[in-house]
Amino acid sequence: MNMKKESIFKLISIGFGITITLLFIEIGLRYISYNNYHSLDEIGVEKRKPLNDPQSEKTLGEIIQLSTSNKIIYELIPNSIYSFQNVIVKTNSNGFRDKEYPTKKTNKTKRIIGLGDSIMFGWGVDEEECYLSRLENMLNQNRNDSTNYEVINTGVPGYNTAMEVAVLKNKIDLSQVDLVIINFIENDFDLPNFIRKKPPYDNFKQSFIRKELFPRSLDGWRGIDSRLHEAPFDTSGYYEKDPENVPNIYKEMVGETGYLTAMQTLNNLSEKHGFKLILLTNSLFKPRPKPVKDFAKKSKIYYLDVKDDWKICKPEFNNKPYHISDIDYHPNRYGHACNARILYRKIKEIL
Repeated sequence: MNMKKESIFKLISIGFGITITLLFIEIGLRYISYNNYHSLDEIGVEKRKPLNDPQSEKTLGEIIQLSTSNKIIYELIPNSIYSFQNVIVKTNSNGFRDKEYPTKKTNKTKRIIGLGDSIMFGWGVDEEECYLSRLENMLNQNRNDSTNYEVINTGVPGYNTAMEVAVLKNKIDLSQVDLVIINFIENDFDLPNFIRKKPPYDNFKQSFIRKELFPRSLDGWRGIDSRLHEAPFDTSGYYEKDPENVPNIYKEMVGETGYLTAMQTLNNLSEKHGFKLILLTNSLFKPRPKPVKDFAKKSKIYYLDVKDDWKICKPEFNNKPYHISDIDYHPNRYGHACNARILYRKIKEIL
């Protein structure tokens, strides 16, 4: 009987010791993160000089600056050239990964604006392989009249839908727009990658141990400056999407409500300025959130699903994979080519 009590006591002691050890580790990691964290404001990225360094590989934290809009938060440094995700990236005067376009289009020009995040930006693929670049070439090479097509890529890694709509409102002359393509991926409900406030170090609902053990494998990102990716995570390891768990200034930007509010704003702008809308979804595996599909249907937005069309594209590409790799789910050159084909068919139908 005494031996059984001793065994139970040992197990309790071991369990208590492990708990105390984990608690100290958790507190230590929070302390380290607190001292090494620098918000965008603190590291002085409000105005950064253009980068001219195509030979050096940059992190996402090194190629952004603060936006003058609190809704956009951050943007790519304009007029720059550098290596990012092992490809050359060039940005124009607006900070877009695209060439310069005139402020006003000609009478024979159709202007298309792309709103998106890292997928539309072209994570890990050359600019000419990005699906919006491919789309512009396809439209201009296969036109039956004198119409000229301009397809402007405003995508920035880490953006959510609220930020993308803010870009359209703040950086684009809506009187010059004929069509807007907005890319949807599941993290459009989440906080952006970078925020201006420190994470809640006194909130023990979020484990810093888990975040340190699985900092990249859970969210799929690579090359993010460790000083800047401190937007709070949820319990599944993704950037927080619950408005109750994010800083007050971001509450209206996240979750289902934040997404639907941004999309309603976009739909209102479409009706006011007379441009058409295409919603392109970009995941082969995850189910589409019902609110996304329902809103598109209710608002009569053209809804295109990559998952459906990849079944047609894949045999044409000799069954090549859609993604960059097994751990990086951004589309590769074949994925971008398929996206361009999907959009091309619909645009020829509606414009």
